[in-house]
Amino acid sequence: MNEQVDAEERRVLDVYAERTKQDGDAYAWWQADVQIQWFRHAQALARALQAAGRQDLSSQRILDLGCGRGAFLRRLVGWGANPRQLHGFDLQEGRITAARAIGPADIDFRVASGFRIPLDPGSVDVVYLGTVLSSILDLTYWDKMATEIGRVLAPGGDLLVFDMRYRSPRNPNVRPVTPALLRGCFSGWTLRYQSLNLVPPLARKIRWCPTLTLLLESVPFLRGHCMYHLRRSESCDV
Repeated sequence: MNEQVDAEERRVLDVYAERTKQDGDAYAWWQADVQIQWFRHAQALARALQAAGRQDLSSQRILDLGCGRGAFLRRLVGWGANPRQLHGFDLQEGRITAARAIGPADIDFRVASGFRIPLDPGSVDVVYLGTVLSSILDLTYWDKMATEIGRVLAPGGDLLVFDMRYRSPRNPNVRPVTPALLRGCFSGWTLRYQSLNLVPPLARKIRWCPTLTLLLESVPFLRGHCMYHLRRSESCDV
């Protein structure tokens, strides 16, 4: 199984390396549609944390799997999280190097895998996955990651998953993340979710008109992502 996990990690790294070459400025921070997406993401995240009773982030132990350059964790620091309680793991060494350079220095940024999380059992209160599961095509590896998340997450802990709702017609290296798939991986966990963000191909085409973007994203089936909130019961195993 370890050899298979190694192969899957290499596949994901290769896909991301190629995607970085192709994206160009499509997801650049100055794009109007990207700014709207970030705002909606922050709204959904805040609602999920509030619903979980985690308004005070100062004592929360939080793990971001697939942390990239650390933007999610820096947002939490701005909301009051203690950097020394935060962990950010990513397979891409270049992203971890960038995350460390940007800081804060006390955040635990490491090159590590969600299939083999280098943390003790029950050592975090919240785990966040941002567009991670959609990059894993074989559900066998979803189960492997779910087991690891269940191991490091404290009883009563929360898993937040932000990911795509629909299959991409142009990208065969991603798959949609659905409530049914999450329930299958995290059996016995409670699940709530909300849709957000205009589907990216349409959002990019009309980025010149943010007002139209806001109007169209009010139509539920045109929203391309979901924020899922799963809670582990006190006695539940994955």
